[in-house]
Amino acid sequence: MPGRATPWARRSSATAAASTRAAVPITRACRIAPPGASVLFEPQPPQGKASVRPRRRRTISSAPGPYGPPTVLAERHRMSTRARLVFAVFMVLTAALCTRLGLWQLSRLRERRARNAELAAGRALAPVRLPGVAAPEGRAVEAIGTYDHDREFVVRGQVVREAPGVLVVTPLRLAGSDSAVLVLRGFVPSADARTVTLDSLREPGEQVVRGVAEAVAATGAEASTGSDGRTTVRRIALDAARLALPYPVLGVMVRQLPAAGLPALPRRLEARPLDDGPHRNYAIQWFAFALTALVVGGVVALRRDGEAPAVPG
Repeated sequence: MPGRATPWARRSSATAAASTRAAVPITRACRIAPPGASVLFEPQPPQGKASVRPRRRRTISSAPGPYGPPTVLAERHRMSTRARLVFAVFMVLTAALCTRLGLWQLSRLRERRARNAELAAGRALAPVRLPGVAAPEGRAVEAIGTYDHDREFVVRGQVVREAPGVLVVTPLRLAGSDSAVLVLRGFVPSADARTVTLDSLREPGEQVVRGVAEAVAATGAEASTGSDGRTTVRRIALDAARLALPYPVLGVMVRQLPAAGLPALPRRLEARPLDDGPHRNYAIQWFAFALTALVVGGVVALRRDGEAPAVPG
């Protein structure tokens, strides 16, 4: 009929209008660039509106995508100046804390070296006889007496040279005295690091024990009874030992050192090594953390506003 569009004409007009509207934002917002270069997609506010909230800018490529139109590659990351400043200050404080911890570890290292020097000097001196002379920790000592095997202590959960086992600590009744001293006789392998037969490990008669005096913890024995009925402890504690023994006990323990003529078991242990411990490695780690914090904070603080990561291709 004259003056009325056919359905086919109406559909064609609607399709053309939709295509035109879809193409207008990209045509107006994109700046023409050579093929393969990156351009900025800047959506424009609709005409006729007084105030429109700006949208986040996106990076697009002028190279055609698999279906023809440009493809959005990545959103541009933006960080305000205030946020960068706060992050940089946080990184500086983190670096200061890590540096302080590194210096503390170096201080611990100096203290340990000074202590090791004292212990080495004490070991080099002639042994002192117990109980007549007070023996400080690390001093070479000598004790004569008889073992009280009926009141031995078994320290469970020990590992020596990757083998599980226990430590055997036996009171030594000192000759010419009513007191005793605890003697760490050595290590005995055990599959469960708890159960061990001690009857075959007795050393009867008077014994001359030479070794190094070691400090004994005041508390914390953590005693427990195993399936064989024998009581074991997590470590030697002076208060538990004095409660279990009917005679006075000295405040140090003697670590008996290896020597010729001693039985194979218990296996005598060498004196504790006088090394630097983990303090040097810990200090290096803390200083490395401090340097990493400074580098990260500097990179974020000096990055240009709106700088986007590199786009592959």
